[in-house]
Amino acid sequence: MKKLLAAITVTGFATVSTAAIDITVDTQKGIKKISQYLYGRNIDKISDGDPEVNEEETAFINQMLEAGVHMLRANNGNNATRYNWRHKMTVHPDWYNNVYSHDWAITAQKVLDKMPGIDAMYAFQLTGFAASSTDYNFGDWNWKQEHGFYATSTLDLAGGGEVDEDGKTLVKAGDYKLYNMEWPADSTVAIIPYWRDELKFDMSRFKYWSMDNEMEIWRGIYLSPEIFL
Repeated sequence: MKKLLAAITVTGFATVSTAAIDITVDTQKGIKKISQYLYGRNIDKISDGDPEVNEEETAFINQMLEAGVHMLRANNGNNATRYNWRHKMTVHPDWYNNVYSHDWAITAQKVLDKMPGIDAMYAFQLTGFAASSTDYNFGDWNWKQEHGFYATSTLDLAGGGEVDEDGKTLVKAGDYKLYNMEWPADSTVAIIPYWRDELKFDMSRFKYWSMDNEMEIWRGIYLSPEIFL
């Protein structure tokens, strides 16, 4: 650090001159054992729509096993915030707040059956609402056919929202009450006894639960402010 500081000369507030510095790193010194619990990744290659394991999933599973991964983050990112495990669906806030089918129990079963030694982390929902219906989705495909492009994906259009012809300007926000239901704390945590007692999952493989997902950016992705009241 002293050599580095000595090599930098500052004149006034604008001129900086530097001299060449050689840095050598000995990679064999200071080696410490890394905790096995630090090894993890997203479960994005595992489908939660089909119980059967396909070829792509098998390749991903084998890769994880060979790499020594110990943890998979399985909550599907922002889609976890309004996941309804009873109805097996969730809201996609990055795509018009449309509601699509998802079933975490499918990925959990695949982890149990195919990935020994690997645990999975799912998430609790904290907004107080969860998806309830696919009937009020914004018709993004029809919009594409009519306009030749998709409307801006983060617009709050599910539930009867309207967008300008440019596909970028929200004319009217959708009504979140049409496609969400109240989801209190007891509904959120009831997934654990359901998995344990009814599905007979080994819950020692699902010990860790994320408290929702990236709450610090909610204001940028959940565009119905009333949902936080």
